[in-house]
This record gives sequence, structure tokens and C-alpha cells, in this order.
Amino acid sequence: MSKGEDIPIEVVKEGVRLFEEGRLHESNSDNREAIACYEKMMRLTFPDPPVLNRIAFCHLMLNEVDKAQEILRQSLEIDPYDEEALHNLSLLLIDAGELDEAEGLTLRGMALETMLDKHWYNLGRIQFRKSQFKSAVTSLATSLGLTPDRADAHHHIAMTYYHLGELEQAERSFLRGTESAPDDVEMLMSYGNFLLAQKRNKDAEKYFRLAVDQAPVDHVALTSLADSLIEQMLGKKDVPDEMMEETMVLLNKSLDLHVAYGQTWYQWARVRMLFHDWKEAEDFLRTAIDNGCREPMAWAFLSAVIDRQGRKKEAEEAFEEYKKIAGIDEEEDSE
Repeated sequence: MSKGEDIPIEVVKEGVRLFEEGRLHESNSDNREAIACYEKMMRLTFPDPPVLNRIAFCHLMLNEVDKAQEILRQSLEIDPYDEEALHNLSLLLIDAGELDEAEGLTLRGMALETMLDKHWYNLGRIQFRKSQFKSAVTSLATSLGLTPDRADAHHHIAMTYYHLGELEQAERSFLRGTESAPDDVEMLMSYGNFLLAQKRNKDAEKYFRLAVDQAPVDHVALTSLADSLIEQMLGKKDVPDEMMEETMVLLNKSLDLHVAYGQTWYQWARVRMLFHDWKEAEDFLRTAIDNGCREPMAWAFLSAVIDRQGRKKEAEEAFEEYKKIAGIDEEEDSE
């Protein structure tokens, strides 16, 4: 059956029943069953963008991103001006790094309805990813002008201000965002990292703790909280036993959840360095690097702990690797 044909009332009723059943399955997170209902509905009636958009959402909830994109493209083939499909496909393409296509879809949506905050938000994210930070501020500020409490827009404009070096503006936006969505783990983590970068370690600890409270089995949040505690312990003659013990518990829990997360091994190495356990620190640093730790300081610390063990040549080689990763050339090094 195609759109425009007369549909018997019995078929209409069955289609409505299937759609409502699909929505019920969605509310119970039974996304496979929801998809089956929606697909059966369209076999009875016709392919319909609003229903296809529901199917795409269910695939996304099942972490089937490619399938969700495919379904949204089908929706746009039927109705190239469907705002929901334009917006949702743009979001997925931004996450996939397909920024030019995402921008084209977003601008298409904006041509249909200029005053929708979600289009300005998408455009701001695209501009941020393209390092067009001033343009991103304008777009995200427009989104917030339309929906002042939109937490994700506050989050992204805060990160944009940070990249522009406007730290006071960034902090105001982070605070506004965390007030609007105090349980947003991603934003709490971003704000914690923002504070950590400024050596405001105690303040960073507060927001990492809030993130761990919301996501107690998030290995990244656990490791970040440990990082903020380690930063506070550095340079102290008397490290509080309870702080050290908590740090170790956090790192062990993180490794139990994800043993191949290099950043956790890196933080463990820093702990071992506090105890002057150079051999174990070396082992942990090598494990960190093998598991994708991108911290240039991992190589600098590796050089230091090897040197402490009397292996000068190896230490020099590790330090050369650090300079290469950190972008330090010989001329800079000699100044």
C-alpha cells in the first residue's frame, strides 16, 4: 500500500494499535519488539517518516548507529524536509565526524525553521569540531537565546570559550549547565577537567565526585577522581593515609571495570612514584603506553624512573620519545 491510497478503517485501527504497542515497548526499553511493531505497521499501511524516525531511535538505543543512519536516510528519501530526520541524522553524522554532510543537513533544517534551537545547537557543534570557535559561540548563544536552560548547549559553549581562552566565560557557562543538569556526567567530567587544567585540584575533585556519584561504574570518572587526589598529594610531606587509600581503591575499581584503559595505569604509575617504587612505576608506565595512554608525560616519567634505576641510555631514549610526542624540537630544548 502506498501513501495517498484509501486505507480500510480496520487497517487504520490495527496500525494505530501497533504504533501504540511499539511505543509501550520503547518505554520498557524493549527496542527489538518496538521495531517489529513499527515494521509490521508499515507493511500494513505505508513507509512513513515519523515511524521510520521511531525505528531509527530504537536502533540507536541498541547501539546500532549505522542502521539508525540508514533508516533516517530512508525517511529523508520519502520526505526531504522532515525536520526530525534532518536533525537526528545530523547529530549522528557529527558524532561520526562527517561534518560537511552534517552541516548541509543542518542548514537545510534551518531553511525550513530558523527559530529552532536544535538546529543552532547542531551548527555550533559542527563549527566547534571544525575549530571555528567564534562562529560556534554565536551559534550556541543563539540556541541558548531560544532555550536558555538547554544544558548541552551551555556545556558546548563552555568548551568553546575555553578554546578561545575566555576562562571566566567558560566557567560561567559550566556553572549554568551544571545547575540546569546536575546529573549530566559528561558535563561534570568536562568541568572537572577544566578545573584540573588550571590546577584547581580540590574544586576538580568536587565535580569528579559528583560524576562518580551519578556513574559509579564509569572507569573514566573513577580514574579522573583519582587523578585529582594524586594532584593534591604531590609535594606534600605527609600524605593523608585515607586519601592515598581512596586513590588506590578508585584505581583498582577502574581496572576491574576496564583493564585496558591506559590512563588508569598511568595514574597507578604516579602513585608508585610517590612511594619511590621505580621498577613498578616503570612497569605501569609501559602498560599505560601499550594501552593507548596519550599523555606525553608518560614518556617523561618513564625516562625519569629508568634513570633512577641507573639505565642512562634507555632513559635518554625515552626522553627523546617524550620530546617527539610533546612537539619539542632541539632548538626549543636548548633555549
